[in-house]
Amino acid sequence: MRCFGPYPGLALDILLFTAAKTLRPAYHQGQHQLQADQTIFFRASDIYSMFGHSRANLLSPASPETLDTWFKYEPDKRGKYEGWLLDSLLYQMSHRNLTVDERLPYVVARPSGKGIERVHDGSMQLFRKVTINREPGAGAKRFPVGYELEVDGRFIQNNHLNYQTIYLDDYLRLVSGTSKRSWTNARMLYLRLRNVWGMWQRENMKQLDVSFEHYFELCHMLDFKAAWTERENVSYKHQQAVHRKNAFRLKELFAACCQLESIPFVATITPTSYADRNEYSRQNKREAPPYKITLRKKSALSQQELEQWKLTVPKVAQAMSEQAA
Repeated sequence: MRCFGPYPGLALDILLFTAAKTLRPAYHQGQHQLQADQTIFFRASDIYSMFGHSRANLLSPASPETLDTWFKYEPDKRGKYEGWLLDSLLYQMSHRNLTVDERLPYVVARPSGKGIERVHDGSMQLFRKVTINREPGAGAKRFPVGYELEVDGRFIQNNHLNYQTIYLDDYLRLVSGTSKRSWTNARMLYLRLRNVWGMWQRENMKQLDVSFEHYFELCHMLDFKAAWTERENVSYKHQQAVHRKNAFRLKELFAACCQLESIPFVATITPTSYADRNEYSRQNKREAPPYKITLRKKSALSQQELEQWKLTVPKVAQAMSEQAA
């Protein structure tokens, strides 16, 4: 989300809105249709009323610094799309790919629609084109009447790959307590955990009471520094300090998400033992994560264990998961 500038929360909401608008519940009857691009129609009010954004924020210009960055190489487009934040962001999301770390594999649907594959593409196209409909004769400074957004077929196809129900009430509860960046990260983690739960329900896994998450993948998703190149020449002591900070931030985010009813498990984050690190490196031929993230089903915990877990929830996480006033 950071590739779309200082508005990752709004960009995430737009992706969730788009996924809902392009969902095809009966897609199993014609999976080849998922590969086709699809155009959706909506108003700005559909976005800010669904996700609780301020109408004034969405229909006001982005900061001058952000506009300078976004239109640095396309100054001729600035006059057309700089009027309102939603206009500018939709244009950027249509002309910039979602970037991913090429060092990490991502599971995506095969172009044929049959099965999945792990790729290291480095980027993924989301939208192909946005058309802003305004009143006849109105300039870019006038409020838009509506939007036409052409959604890339590969994005639609991947949204149907092991898709899970997202409980909007729970998603929207992750709004208060700390900075906007923190609650945006909590929402991103919530979406991932809903997907984790869906995969946990597979025939070969649903009987398990325990599962595990990936420290390095989570740090990359949440934009936490967790890896260094040899050129950076960072000391081991400094790296360990950064990992400890990451672990604390992850504990806060997991606690906020795992308090929600739609996340039926809890998470504990503990340092990886020396023996486990050696075993992991031997089997996977890569660096072992400094922390182990263990997920345990709430249904497998005793009442006493649940109460004990609640006592470990940081106060900031409790605030983040409260219903917004």
